Amino acid sequence: LWPGVPGWASGPRVLRGAPVEACGATLLERCHAPSHELRRTAVYQLSQLAAPYPPAAPFLWGYLQRGDVYACPATECLDAWVLHAPPRGRAETLVALTLDRRRLEDVRQRAVAHLIDLEAPETIVEPLWALLAEEPALTWALHIELLELAARHGRPVALEHLAAVDDLWLQVAVLHAEVALGS
Repeated sequence: LWPGVPGWASGPRVLRGAPVEACGATLLERCHAPSHELRRTAVYQLSQLAAPYPPAAPFLWGYLQRGDVYACPATECLDAWVLHAPPRGRAETLVALTLDRRRLEDVRQRAVAHLIDLEAPETIVEPLWALLAEEPALTWALHIELLELAARHGRPVALEHLAAVDDLWLQVAVLHAEVALGS
C-alpha cells in the first residue's frame, strides 16, 4: 500500500507477522502528513487494523473535532477512534456525539451504529430515545439507526408519527421495529 509501512501487504487487514504496534505507529505518523489525501488514507487504514492501537485514539478524537473533517472522512475517523479508544467511557462518548446537534447527521448516525455494535446498555443509550420525536436534520438515517437500536434493546418507542412519513427506508425500519417489539 505504502512503501515503508511495516507489515502491510495487499490488503488493510493483512499484517504479515508485523505487530499492530509497528503498523499503528507508522500510520499514526502518516496522519500528520501535509497531504490531505495521505492523512485521510492513514486515518482510514487505522480503522482497518486487526487490533486496537491505543496511542492513536487521542489523535483520532482531536482530528474528528477539526472543522475541515466532515462527511466520509469524519465517519472513517470515528470508525478508527471506536477501534482504538479505551472501552471505558467509549459508549458514553458516542451517546454525547449523537446528541450533539452541531454534528452532521452521518457522524451521528454512525455513532449510533457503533453503539449497536458495542451492545451499549439501555442505561447509557436512554437519552437517545428523545431524538426519535425530532424532525430529521437532512434524511431519516439517524432515526432509522435509532429504531434499530430500540429493536435490539426491546425498547418500546412511539412509532405513530414515524409511520406516517413518506420515506421507504424509514417505513422498513418502522416495520422492523414493530415486529421486533411486538407492536
